Order: sequence, then C-alpha cells, then structure tokens
Amino acid sequence: MADRSTDIARRLDDGLEGIEVTLPAIAGSIGHLRSHARKFARAAGATDPVVADIALAISEAATNVVIHGYPEADAPHGTVALRGS
Repeated sequence: MADRSTDIARRLDDGLEGIEVTLPAIAGSIGHLRSHARKFARAAGATDPVVADIALAISEAATNVVIHGYPEADAPHGTVALRGS
C-alpha cells in the first residue's frame, strides 16, 4: 500500500529529534501512523516493549480521533508530531 502521508519532516529546531506525519483523519490512516511511530521509536533506540507501547498509544489516540472527531465524509488531514531525545 502506498504511503498516504502528505508531509513528513524531521525537525531539530529545539534540540530534540522529531517527526511530523500528516494523514487523512480516516481509519485507513491509523496503520500508517502506527508504522511511522514504530520506525521513529526504533531509530531513537527504544526497546521492543517500548516500541510496542508507543505503537499501541498512538493507535488508541488516533482511533479515538477518527471515531469520535470526524465523520469520514468531512475528515480533514491531521498532523501528529513525535519527539524524542
């Protein structure tokens, strides 16, 4: 499946490495977001259990936004920022 992100940028402006991912606020984007979060956490040196916890937290939060925040017909693009040191 193609990457649906419209904007992925690493930022170092405040001394912390980070990533911003912008995706449509639809259920189909949640797996992509989880994948970006896993890659970012692994690159930051997180252990496998921590990577799994981060992926679960991102998935839960994104699912809540999609289900409770927007009807699919009106779904905007949303940006999630992950930062770590």
